[in-house]
Amino acid sequence: PLCILTPYFTSRKKEQNKTKQEDYARHKQTEKMTLSAEEFADKDDSLLLQEIKLQKWEAALQHLDQIRTPDVFGNLPLHAAIGFNAPDSFIFTLLEKYPEATRV
Repeated sequence: PLCILTPYFTSRKKEQNKTKQEDYARHKQTEKMTLSAEEFADKDDSLLLQEIKLQKWEAALQHLDQIRTPDVFGNLPLHAAIGFNAPDSFIFTLLEKYPEATRV
């Protein structure tokens, strides 16, 4: 029975990867270095990332316990904060709490 489902799962995984690649390509085509909340906010993101992507900086500070959790694209909160033009003070707070986010 497992061999019957394998093509389904393989096909579904390819579709998910294709969607992510299309989203990334669309992002690369934009002129600005900022991210669009409409294109990149995801319900599976942590509360911290959701608040960052909605540019709710004060609310985001309440969820710093999720600072190590990446979004569906692999971006950490620091990366998202930079992409969404967070205030310098917010970025410095993220750097203080999780300096390892600067390492690739």
